[in-house]
Amino acid sequence: MVNYKKYYPESRTAGNEPPSHKYVEAKLIAGVAHEIRNPITSIKAAAQLCLNKYIAGIIKGK
Repeated sequence: MVNYKKYYPESRTAGNEPPSHKYVEAKLIAGVAHEIRNPITSIKAAAQLCLNKYIAGIIKGK
């Protein structure tokens, strides 16, 4: 028998049954949301860097 506590330590199981579907779905949704936010944050950071360099160039007169 598989001890699911080993793989899902934070789930509220007795240790011998798999975690609930809602628990697994919540983890999946959180993971997907994280993966969606990461690239958006990277794009925003790159755009901000380019904007800052552009503004710095205008201020320096280049």
